[in-house]
Amino acid sequence: MKLHWSPSRLPDWVLVVVALLSIGGFYLFEHTKRRVKVKDYELKLAATQTTYRAFDEVRNLRDELNWPIDTLYDPLVTGLIGHQYSPITTRRGELTEKILTTNPNFAAIVVELFQKAGIKEGDVVGIGWNGSYPGLNIAVLAACEVMHVKPVAITSNESSMWGANDSMLTWLHIEKRLVEKKIFGKTTLWATIGGDDDNGLGVTQHGVDLIIRSIQDNGFELRRFQYFDDDVRSRIDSYGDIKAYINIGYNPASYGPAGVRIEPGVIRHPRWKGEVKSVLQYYMAQGKPVINLVSIDEIVSDYIEPQKFMEGTAPGNNRIFNEMKYSLTITGLVVLVIGIILFGLIRFDLFSYLIRRGK
Repeated sequence: MKLHWSPSRLPDWVLVVVALLSIGGFYLFEHTKRRVKVKDYELKLAATQTTYRAFDEVRNLRDELNWPIDTLYDPLVTGLIGHQYSPITTRRGELTEKILTTNPNFAAIVVELFQKAGIKEGDVVGIGWNGSYPGLNIAVLAACEVMHVKPVAITSNESSMWGANDSMLTWLHIEKRLVEKKIFGKTTLWATIGGDDDNGLGVTQHGVDLIIRSIQDNGFELRRFQYFDDDVRSRIDSYGDIKAYINIGYNPASYGPAGVRIEPGVIRHPRWKGEVKSVLQYYMAQGKPVINLVSIDEIVSDYIEPQKFMEGTAPGNNRIFNEMKYSLTITGLVVLVIGIILFGLIRFDLFSYLIRRGK
């Protein structure tokens, strides 16, 4: 069977006009996009505004301590960026990640992560955190506040580089201040020292003493465990019946031992098949929704370019709160008109072909 190619009977200028119309249509609906508020805009805005209030209070606390903010390392002037090194610093930390978490708009991201995890009003969530990301800790509390979710936390009172790693301004100092000012309710049930074994390993004895003093001076219970498994089990027992678990940072009892890699973001289905060595792994194995807040740049990248996010914007004034949408009316009209034209041209070409075949 031979196939015979038959050239179109349409003049070239017609094809050019159709191409120009298609390009014009594409240009039209691309340039008639409009900015609209995202779903739950008001809720996300409220969380961000609450975070702003909390950040203001941290700045007030620093002012009372007469500690100026170094804008070179803290460009958003939050007072939440600590030292590179200190006696209570337990591990390395990336300054860029710490700066990302000092943008109060991060609270809007947390609200969306809560929604993806199925967290709703009235739910209780367990939190495992330390002082590595104090800005993110505040954003999580703000999301809980506006969504009417009850947070219960266990704090490891250490920090990686650039976090709340000054013994006079640990996370527990910050939490106590925010409770006193009635911005948040008390969240931490009890505290540990932190470190590679959650009991001070990797920190000098002087650093351990400073961490312990910070826990006690701020009125929190200190717990120490001879065996690491007892630490993990005590945390799980303390949380009780929770809807979801939120891990912030790399505390070994909460996140897992060194060398473990668990994906950031929301994990809604049982994923952990190995030996359970941390609270996060336990809830993953149980099939509880978990939110793993590590690799901060990866989380932010799902919503906005990290570099742009580091610059900071007013609440409600970036892509986390607004999205570009096409006009359905214009898009539909363009597709309809071009579709009718193409259908007519095909019919004409086919009719001409049948006439030629009939001769």
